[in-house]
Amino acid sequence: MDAASSRISLASFRPRLRDALRGYDTTRFQKDLGAGLTVAIVALPLAMAFAIASGLSPQAGLWTAIIAGALVSLLGGSHVQIAGPAGAFIVIVYGIVERHGLANLLIATACAGVLLFAMGLLRLGNLVRYVPVSIVIGFTNGIAVLIALSQVKDWLGLEVAKMPADFFAQVTTLFSHLHTFNPYAFALGTACLGIMMASALSGCTVLAVVDTAASVAVGTVGLAADAAIGTVRITGKAVGAAADAVLPAAK
Repeated sequence: MDAASSRISLASFRPRLRDALRGYDTTRFQKDLGAGLTVAIVALPLAMAFAIASGLSPQAGLWTAIIAGALVSLLGGSHVQIAGPAGAFIVIVYGIVERHGLANLLIATACAGVLLFAMGLLRLGNLVRYVPVSIVIGFTNGIAVLIALSQVKDWLGLEVAKMPADFFAQVTTLFSHLHTFNPYAFALGTACLGIMMASALSGCTVLAVVDTAASVAVGTVGLAADAAIGTVRITGKAVGAAADAVLPAAK
């Protein structure tokens, strides 16, 4: 085998968008607009939920979904290529943020991209077929249990400053804070869960849209309330500091 034939051949980079824009008309735009709105209704609240479950702010989930979706749409090699939040990464992201902070999460993300590129270059994706199905099922079920457990705090309205990353520590933390149970948060979470299950069993998408809109509205109101409370606290501290500075001068 000569040196020329042993080299790794790279496919030419050609974004699918260049071919998709040929002959683009109003009919295709209307279809794409409807598809884009459908994806936005589902993906944006999902991205916010995944960000919160990962220990980050909802804004981080929104920016990640918007920027990643735009990059994949502009540079993707297929018109059916998918980009969006993945529930399996919640536990991984939460563990990195809890132990190493947000800055190191960005470094880990960049390193993961380099590894993915290297694995694709070496054609290591074929090794996936040798992974037993039982391992995939066990990994998926374990992730599902951890994600569900991480949401019990918000479902019960428990006042926990910071949740640990591992399973047994989370269970211990939840039991130790049961005295902070909030019945209103529990009622709201139960209602949303009931609507989701009813929509799944009946196949009614209207209920799912109503549930999503209600969840987003409640989350937005909660964020606005937190911002207002924070502003009041800052203003109160500023007024208190000014009063402390004036009183000695008056004396």
